[in-house]
Amino acid sequence: MIRFEEVEPKKLPPAVAKLYKTLEKVSTKLFPDELKEAFKKDSTNPRKPKPSPKANEFMTPSSTFFPPKRLPHLKDILDHVVHISKQNYRKNAHERDWGGISASLLREFEMWSTQEVRLLNVEDVSIELNEFRIRTRQGQILDWDEQSTSNSATTNNSTERTISRMIDWCVAIDLTDEELKVVQKGNAELPDMVKSLNQSTSWIRSWPIFLDVELKKTFSDRDPKVQLATWACGGMLKRRWHDWSTNLPLPGITITGPKWEYFLFFEMDEDLIMIGPNEMGSTMDLRGVWQIAHRLQILMEWGKNDYRNWLETTVLDYFEDLSEQAEG
Repeated sequence: MIRFEEVEPKKLPPAVAKLYKTLEKVSTKLFPDELKEAFKKDSTNPRKPKPSPKANEFMTPSSTFFPPKRLPHLKDILDHVVHISKQNYRKNAHERDWGGISASLLREFEMWSTQEVRLLNVEDVSIELNEFRIRTRQGQILDWDEQSTSNSATTNNSTERTISRMIDWCVAIDLTDEELKVVQKGNAELPDMVKSLNQSTSWIRSWPIFLDVELKKTFSDRDPKVQLATWACGGMLKRRWHDWSTNLPLPGITITGPKWEYFLFFEMDEDLIMIGPNEMGSTMDLRGVWQIAHRLQILMEWGKNDYRNWLETTVLDYFEDLSEQAEG
């Protein structure tokens, strides 16, 4: 069951509260001090001056957490994103145009992660197993697109793709070769239907996912947070099936034109709770796009640290134990 409700920060589970507070406390000092001269130069350009941040909006050099060598490139990327976003808005652009902007930002932060994470386009991926699909308290599978209401405990055999079980992108940990070998050995002891590190048994099954992204479709009245919630529910049910710890949240992002929002999904009283929507930023202006950059960096660092630690001590240890049992 998914509950869309407000939860007081002090009542959040510790791991959820930690990430939520970090995302929410993004300072008004958004701009790296190292870029002060570059912004000043832009503002005094006689041909096409650009707005410059105020003096009190710059971070101190010691508080900059973006890779210093990439700062000039990041500024160019974000300036371009704002420029294209304004064009898109004026021309009432299709979601594919907004998707291109979103992908460029996500790809930029993927490259910063020194091959530790990967951005995956998962538009063709769905949750195949009914065990990992959202249900009512009475046990009925919720499906907004298929006419079939089957709730068998096996793979859903409908030939229709179910958009409510799909999202657009995921960011996942890039496992080492040795880690993949551990997973493969452990998988040999599991039923075929659950030989996966996530809620899908498709081509993404070897990717441990820590961030989901959904783009609002131009000609659809479907709420992107419903799709995020459906996907997150699958992820939580996957954790339960293997008896993996469910104390870590499942973050998600929705993108509606220039507007970015983030969500945190987590388990409480055996329900999936959603915090959000929370403002992440906007690609329409300088301040908004740097807010997005800060929060993306926070989510990437969280994935490489908190999530990876959970992955190693919960999931990879689980597969290691399976391997040892098989050998014993």
